[in-house]
Amino acid sequence: MRNLLLPAGLCLALALPGAAQAGASQQTTIRVLAAPGSLENGHFFNRTLGVEFTPPAGWVATVPPFPAEPGKGMPLLHAVSPDAQQHLALYAVPLAGLPDQLRDPHSFLLKHSLATRGPANAPRARKQLGEPAPLELHSWRFERLDWQVTQEGAAAPPDAFETQVAGAVNGQMLLLILRGATFDAVDRLADTVDSFRFLPPESAQEDEEPVIITQPRPGAVQRVTQTETALRARLRHKVEPVYPAEALSQNVQGDVLVRVVVGVDGHVLEATVLSGHPLLNDAALAAVQQWTFDPQVTDGAAVEVEARIRVSFRLKSARQAS
Repeated sequence: MRNLLLPAGLCLALALPGAAQAGASQQTTIRVLAAPGSLENGHFFNRTLGVEFTPPAGWVATVPPFPAEPGKGMPLLHAVSPDAQQHLALYAVPLAGLPDQLRDPHSFLLKHSLATRGPANAPRARKQLGEPAPLELHSWRFERLDWQVTQEGAAAPPDAFETQVAGAVNGQMLLLILRGATFDAVDRLADTVDSFRFLPPESAQEDEEPVIITQPRPGAVQRVTQTETALRARLRHKVEPVYPAEALSQNVQGDVLVRVVVGVDGHVLEATVLSGHPLLNDAALAAVQQWTFDPQVTDGAAVEVEARIRVSFRLKSARQAS
């Protein structure tokens, strides 16, 4: 994927609410998507995200202009039923632009403005129906939350119901919003989540560099970015990942791409999966979180380091070791 080095003002417009307050470092990394995706015979796919989705048959689907809604996430797909009574919208929110406390689907649904206020501009009274419920899609963890929505104003339509499904996949928080006139209609519409397919994103290249937005803070620890090669050269202690038994039994192998932030003392402060197989991701994180590095000193001061580390799982090596 080609990264876009945008003027700071425009980059911040694409950041999500709360991104500027995340962490204590001077920089926030925001990955700008290179393309919104494509529609082919009613089937939506975005290769840079590794996401595929199929709206209900007969619906009119469109890929919005890109980017279309600064500050509200990247709209990937809008679709409407033939009678215009039901709608769906799919959004992607870069995890790197979210504060740590919003990077899991449960917190995202309860606290992020795209979920709590909805994407529409018209004033709406929203009532949360229960708590987010866990949902597993092809071994990826998602959660579902239901809302009752009333549009204000003299010409307000009847109450609508909205179901939101969110999950972190390939470095993005995906949010599917489904809306209809009755709860039963939206509940049936929620079955469309089964049409999701997740693949390794084409953008996961080892030499790809992120867009960096500098946000100075008095007294903050400086953070710099490095290539994987440069960071590995300072590796002091490495813990090999434990090959998951289920992955071995299913002949699953491959690479897990992990974003890491190394503190001034050389210990890993943050580790987030950007791409990888669900059966391998946890093992990669558990290993990388135990790695330590020689501290990085820049201009005479210790700094935090952000980089991407690739953790490899190979069936042949694992079976030879056992």
